[in-house]
Amino acid sequence: MTRLFRISIAHDRRLVLMLREHEAFLVAIAPSGRVDIPLDLPIAQGLASVLPDTAFMATLAEEDNGGVEYERKFLCVEPPLEGLDWVEIVQAYFASGPQGAFRVRFKRSSNGQMESLLTAKGPKIEGRALEVELAVDPIVAQAMMAHTKGLPVRKTRYLCPHGAYTIEIDVFTGHLDGLVMAEVENPDGFQKPDWMGADITDDKRFENGSLAMAKEAPHA
Repeated sequence: MTRLFRISIAHDRRLVLMLREHEAFLVAIAPSGRVDIPLDLPIAQGLASVLPDTAFMATLAEEDNGGVEYERKFLCVEPPLEGLDWVEIVQAYFASGPQGAFRVRFKRSSNGQMESLLTAKGPKIEGRALEVELAVDPIVAQAMMAHTKGLPVRKTRYLCPHGAYTIEIDVFTGHLDGLVMAEVENPDGFQKPDWMGADITDDKRFENGSLAMAKEAPHA
């Protein structure tokens, strides 16, 4: 028998937890497609135990990208951080692997804004991936946090204007202390500054899901 838990719904985005006798999936649906992300059965059962009895309505994340993520990722050497707006981020993973990732994220911005997010991402191909990200009740998000695996990924994200682009500079702490990376969304035509180093977009070790399972920061 299959049991379905509609975790969250917003406009034309959906996150659905699907449990069967011996397997479980997180199903993410967006206008651009659908991805089924395998979950460890104990994690899925734990999530089911803390979800509301009925599906709760979510809202689109403030930075909703229309259901497709397209970015490039780089290592950084002494990036300019002084005076930049920042966002403190803590995120943890329910699943991460070749078939996609499912995480919970908590954000606190330099302007005092706070947000709790559930995000599902499909496999990344040439920097692109299907993505469904919904803002949800922080009480539900905190309860779900207890059923993640690995270690929480902690970082401060600095927003650096660069011509027509905004470079997101991530300075990691905790078990990833010393790692500094930068991401650029929709990077066609982007010319990187001198303080941005190697392109690590396709290096699986630097994916956040891999970083959650690592004991320390990887090296290029």
